[in-house]
Amino acid sequence: MAATVPLLDFSDDFAAYAPAEIEARFIHKEIFVDHCYDIADFPESPFFIDAGANIGMFSMYMKKRFPNAKILAFEPAPSNYTILRRNLAFHSLSGVETHKCALGAKEATEALTFFHLMPGNSTFVPEEKEEMLKILEGQFTPEFIQSLYNSREQIDVPVKRLSDFLPASHEMGNIDLLKIDVEAREIDVMRGLDDEHWAKVQNVAVEVFDVNGALDPVIDFLKSKNFADVKAEIALEGQDDPNKPKVYQVRCHRT
Repeated sequence: MAATVPLLDFSDDFAAYAPAEIEARFIHKEIFVDHCYDIADFPESPFFIDAGANIGMFSMYMKKRFPNAKILAFEPAPSNYTILRRNLAFHSLSGVETHKCALGAKEATEALTFFHLMPGNSTFVPEEKEEMLKILEGQFTPEFIQSLYNSREQIDVPVKRLSDFLPASHEMGNIDLLKIDVEAREIDVMRGLDDEHWAKVQNVAVEVFDVNGALDPVIDFLKSKNFADVKAEIALEGQDDPNKPKVYQVRCHRT
């Protein structure tokens, strides 16, 4: 599949391989233009964890800003992972360690619903995407919105615990940013990080689709890990309709 994926120009000085142009341009704007992950003064040689790497926009952006950064990136969808690796090679980026798996509270194999027309929205909880698509109402035709949801398949992928990829806490420095964008089950990703490693986390950014009460447990979990400054901000423009679900970015900092 990766051989047929187009190379898109996102700006005068940045291009990347992307299978779904509308989605990719939206993610590029979030990260490169709106700077949604510029949430702290990071050191010159930071360590980032990218849970839900998709095609690599976060890693490419952070390596552009911090050439000496070390990044641990996870992406379970096989085609997304192939494009992630291709983008890293295209930009000759080193210092990014990638793993083709999902992250969770325990090791397992689970069925990932992969959306061909919106691969960055692939999820273990496809029923939530029906609610998510309500956000697009009024922006696209009903037929197009439904096609996004219908073009899909299930793929069995490995699920592993984040702490299993990290050394003992006394052998490592800080985790300068834990970025989680996994399209549901954010709590499970966080439960896969042991307390000794949570103590190393300085900043967290988690995207949460607040359906079925998903937001409050994420906030409470982060507070339980001694983050005093936990804030949830609406992550998408045009979410003024009280009848539509909302997407938040939850941010917190170690004080």
